[in-house]
Amino acid sequence: MSKVVRLGQEAAFDAILARLAIAMARAPGFVSQRTFRPVRNNRTYRVVFTFASDPALQAWLASDVRQAWLAEIEPLVERESTLANISGTSQERPLALAMTPLESFVRTSVSGIGLLLLGKVLALIAANSPLAGAYERFWEPEFTIGVVDGFGVTASFRHWVNDGLMALFFFIVGLEIKREVLVGEMRSPRQAALPISAAVGGAVVPALIFLGLNLGGPAANGWGIPMATDTAFSLGVISLLGTRVRPLLLVFLTAFAIVDDILAVLVIAVFYTEQINWIWLGIAVLLLGVLGLANFAGFHGWPIYAFVGLAVWFAVYKSGVHATFAGVLVAMTVPARSWINPSEFLIRARQAIADFEAACFIAPSILSNEPQQQATQQLEKLCEDVETPMTHLQHRLNPWVAYGILPIFAFANAG
Repeated sequence: MSKVVRLGQEAAFDAILARLAIAMARAPGFVSQRTFRPVRNNRTYRVVFTFASDPALQAWLASDVRQAWLAEIEPLVERESTLANISGTSQERPLALAMTPLESFVRTSVSGIGLLLLGKVLALIAANSPLAGAYERFWEPEFTIGVVDGFGVTASFRHWVNDGLMALFFFIVGLEIKREVLVGEMRSPRQAALPISAAVGGAVVPALIFLGLNLGGPAANGWGIPMATDTAFSLGVISLLGTRVRPLLLVFLTAFAIVDDILAVLVIAVFYTEQINWIWLGIAVLLLGVLGLANFAGFHGWPIYAFVGLAVWFAVYKSGVHATFAGVLVAMTVPARSWINPSEFLIRARQAIADFEAACFIAPSILSNEPQQQATQQLEKLCEDVETPMTHLQHRLNPWVAYGILPIFAFANAG
């Protein structure tokens, strides 16, 4: 809390602070009170109160002792005090509302929809112009990643985009599905029934119509083609409607598009795979088991999930199943628990902020203020520990997928 004391009232204000310290010692959950007196004749007092828990702080804020103290010092100060909260903003101004993970997922997809459409338009122009030959030749060159003798993948540029980069997109989709199942709008069978039923209907009915029109003909084998929903374009169209779409409708349409897409991938994996290598598929299952055990044992570091996840993708690719499905499977094993609980985060973060404020007068700039630098590093570490690996990966990878992978995918396939 900061107060600017009227000229000549410093002694009276100090006396009130001394009486307050005695009263605060009896407050439940009170830990400490630090007072930083004015420097450079600015008459600004800074008082830092530390409590053991958030309920103790809230009880103090609503207490009669605090109200009486504020009334007593009111004639001595020039302006209202400002109480700093954990966000670092003033309580006189409303806090910025954080987006939910679903809103972040959709809004990032929408922000990238322009690039997605641009890639699609450029591909259509290239494929229907004198550049058609050059466009096709651009995607044809093959290259190998890994060891050539059995432990590498040799594929064309387009194939790497479709089976490699898009696996990362389906990894993000899998993370969103897991979040919705755990704490979102699909956390109970009753809530999940409607979008799942709609997705099944949206996949099965087009397939039946296609079969009805092509039954007995050579094209009947393509019945799985109309089952898929382009999740990226679907989310873009949904969000372009803006506030005209109710939140529940947004959740329903998003869940519908995602589940429908997963069903289409399953159909491709089961019905359109020429030959399944069961040995490689078994290796993929074992690797997924390793990731599941790592989750159960409390491993939160992303490298283990990245490296073993790449191995899962390779095994699924070698098995003959559509490799993008590996992204969804690996996403299911990413931990959804944080390293520290919110209560511990609040206590330690408040202490770090108190240390930061206590060091305000040590040096004029944070560049030369080592205690403040240590406090900010501690806060950064605490934020990493309280954020779940699932949320961390989703937030970090979303922009790469929306602004990079999806536009490349559209440019590679729309022509």
